[in-house]
Amino acid sequence: ENTGTNLPPVIHEETHDGALEISFYLRGFGSENSGAAWLMRPTSSMVDVVDKVMERLTEVGGGACPPLFLGIGMGGTLDMAAFLAKKALFREVGRHAETPADARLERAILQAAQSLHIGPGGTGSGPTVMWAAVESHPTHIAGLPVVMAVSCWADRRGTLVFGEATP
Repeated sequence: ENTGTNLPPVIHEETHDGALEISFYLRGFGSENSGAAWLMRPTSSMVDVVDKVMERLTEVGGGACPPLFLGIGMGGTLDMAAFLAKKALFREVGRHAETPADARLERAILQAAQSLHIGPGGTGSGPTVMWAAVESHPTHIAGLPVVMAVSCWADRRGTLVFGEATP
């Protein structure tokens, strides 16, 4: 039943050295419905991951209000990959992953997405994806869970920190 309040929220909290950090992301369900999860083979390459992301973006088209922000989570278990995908959306736009392989994947996704020519609102011209961020985690040798989280052009997010981190 619709509560009429756009609730309930999904909340993940973390404490860091005595400080409480609360991050929030205001996303519509058009963005949520545009995400995807894949249980890929452990031998999957970066190209295979990019191909899956492009396949999904092509299916979504203008439905998630592009230009989009993408969070890609890889590794761990399927639920860990989903968490990482959402976490990736919080990274500062323009700051690539510290892991070289993740940074290469971010660049490959951005480049491939522009070649789809979906564009703002599905108009066909202009950027399709504004930013792609990848977060990865070690995983079992038998699989590679990959999750794509999507946010529309509005990219409404923020973080509140209570307390001070202790040295």
